[in-house]
Amino acid sequence: MRSIFQSIAYLIPLLTTVQLLQAQSNTFPATGNVGIGTGTTTPSNALTVISSSSPAYFQYTGTANSAITFANASNHLNLGIGSATPHGYLWSNTGSFFIGNDGGPTFFISGMANGNVGINMSNPAWNLDVNGSIHSNNILVVDAQGANTAAAWLKGTASGDANLILQGGAGNWQAFWLTATLNMFRIGNNGGVEPNTGVINIDYTGHMAVGGNPVSNYILDVYGNLRANQVVVNTTGADFVFDSAYKLPSLHQLEKYIHANHHLPDVAPAKQMQEEGVNVGDNQTMLLKKIEELTLYIIEQDKKMAQMQAQLDELKAHRK
Repeated sequence: MRSIFQSIAYLIPLLTTVQLLQAQSNTFPATGNVGIGTGTTTPSNALTVISSSSPAYFQYTGTANSAITFANASNHLNLGIGSATPHGYLWSNTGSFFIGNDGGPTFFISGMANGNVGINMSNPAWNLDVNGSIHSNNILVVDAQGANTAAAWLKGTASGDANLILQGGAGNWQAFWLTATLNMFRIGNNGGVEPNTGVINIDYTGHMAVGGNPVSNYILDVYGNLRANQVVVNTTGADFVFDSAYKLPSLHQLEKYIHANHHLPDVAPAKQMQEEGVNVGDNQTMLLKKIEELTLYIIEQDKKMAQMQAQLDELKAHRK
């Protein structure tokens, strides 16, 4: 019986000590490194955890929206991932979050406190800012329904061109929208490079050239044949020819002019037409003027012929 009481006397302090240890937090010295599973008594970092059988596991079972916080002396997050050099790198600063590597560091993804996200850049200026090319194998939908909101904005370098290339899956025919140098908007299709001469060219004043370049002083310049079901040209007409005050040249004056110039009055010579073209509206008015002048000449000649016929009839009557 005495031995039993002695055993109980020894166990009570031991159990009390264990209970006290379990009720307190684990503490470590202010200096020195701690290693778990390192196999060495001199770990090289403040905390080193090594496991070959299972990954490290951290779980917080407190209230919702709580977090496990990693912070340095400046309350910034610096977290390296992987053992290769350079290794993955997580970094946080004043509400911003970056993913990259520690070789630069180069930030692959940047999330700013204002909500902007950047890819391959550290200071994105837009909600999504990409420093590089974007490739998608499916449809890209831009939903811009707000007032004064552009659905797409293509911006090139200060001295370069902003191009949008459309290409079908079966061929190499491509279309280009060019809106930088020369203030020109172009559409072309010459297989992969910017066309020196676009199929359609529109300058910043609204002048358009189709089938060639450059854009001239005309609103529409077509290098080739033009076909339409109907063309309406605003013109003034030539009814002034029938006005009593109009001076109709005599046939003698007209003949003299033709011999000297080899074309009708008010009509451009053939060489000028070939070099400068013809104003359709003015040319139509001029042709109508010549038709009306010709009508007056015919009326005048008809009167003279009628007068001559009357004289012949009178001579015949006297001979009888």
